[in-house]
Amino acid sequence: MRQGLKNYLRVQRSDVLIEFISDEKNQMNDIVGEISSIIVERNNKEDMIALASVVKGSNLEKIKRIAIDRKDIDFIVRLATVPNMDWNDLEDAMIAILLEKQEKREGIPSDELYMATIFYKNILDADISKIENIMLQSENYSAMACFVSNVPGAHIEKFEQVVLATGRVRVLRQWKELVEFVSPRFDRKLEELEHDFNKNINFLKNWVEHNEETDERWQTVERISSEILSSKKAEQPAKPSRQKLFPFWKRK
Repeated sequence: MRQGLKNYLRVQRSDVLIEFISDEKNQMNDIVGEISSIIVERNNKEDMIALASVVKGSNLEKIKRIAIDRKDIDFIVRLATVPNMDWNDLEDAMIAILLEKQEKREGIPSDELYMATIFYKNILDADISKIENIMLQSENYSAMACFVSNVPGAHIEKFEQVVLATGRVRVLRQWKELVEFVSPRFDRKLEELEHDFNKNINFLKNWVEHNEETDERWQTVERISSEILSSKKAEQPAKPSRQKLFPFWKRK
């Protein structure tokens, strides 16, 4: 390729270059290679994703390697559905990134769990067992609900078990709102928890309204509270995290 043409290509906008080689008539190897090098050097994720949809072979592999090296799950997931892309390496990279964060107890951001859900929703041949264990340990109940509602073959019973194990009324209510179906066992457990929950709230309301603030009163409250906590601990050996739920997704 002549230096003059190289110089001309380098002063063009990225979207112009990508659109140019999207036409098969313009896909000469030297031009595609030069434009690919220009886009990669500019290091813009959106441009590289757009380029990936029109190139093949080594040019496509180069973009895939950049996404993996960046440990950028958004980049990885969006590349996975590009035509001619071998998604197996991308899946392995995504799982490795999530496992590393989980093992280091850094906490996996919600958006990365949602992106993982998109990956398995779109890539039907992928092995969902790789991501299910990560989801089950995430303690992110809204992300779990999104996963089981959107990914074919997800084992909802495993997720229900994790949610039920929290023993938290608010978490169970949230789960029931987000998923399409819950089991009869789930409904029964929620009903039991809500009964105890409302009973305790009403007790506290009545106590505050009808009793003077005396030392004897608060000693009684402390004793009752200790009994309640002891019974809850007996039912629930593992103490769940106090994660707040702010779901932005809901199945329609």
